[in-house]
Amino acid sequence: MQGYLEQIKNMPITDVVNFDSSGNPSLGSSYAVLTKYDDNTNDYIYTSTLNTVTKTPPAVSSITPGTTPADGPNSQHVQDNLRGFDMAKDSTATSMTSTDTGTGDVAVQVTWQSIWPNASDYTTSCTSRGSATTTTGRNDMHMNIWIWVQDLNGSSTATQGVYGITVMYNWQYLDGNRPRYTIGSVRTIRSVVPSW
Repeated sequence: MQGYLEQIKNMPITDVVNFDSSGNPSLGSSYAVLTKYDDNTNDYIYTSTLNTVTKTPPAVSSITPGTTPADGPNSQHVQDNLRGFDMAKDSTATSMTSTDTGTGDVAVQVTWQSIWPNASDYTTSCTSRGSATTTTGRNDMHMNIWIWVQDLNGSSTATQGVYGITVMYNWQYLDGNRPRYTIGSVRTIRSVVPSW
């Protein structure tokens, strides 16, 4: 998550904030922030699209593990960004998205719907690694990411060109056969100047 946030902090502001034709921030609908994901299996770097969520981020304490959050009484269609980090593959695997049939490996693939039955959106999930987006390795560690970009410009202050970035994540892993979850968030503030 820190890697995603560091990328966002160093992007041109036009790659982080959606602007209309007049140059005003347009954050009322979801849009894509194009980050990168490094696949060390075969030294490829893939586009890892993070689709934004509108309105206000919920409190971390209000998120139910494995369930897409809503925005209080103003429920919204939250864009899910699903990721798989494969722990079952070894050097015999041909890519991150291939099945792995070496000794002790698990070749079975399962759907994202079976892993995240309470996610609200599978259509934009895992478009990052270049091939099939609806399946993931059974032994993967799974993550659900939500990203909010907020306009912090003040009409009555000198604060201009400042945006808040909130990234929340829901990490799932297996403890034996029992799924466990970790929920957290990372936040930063961006101006028009990259914050190296």
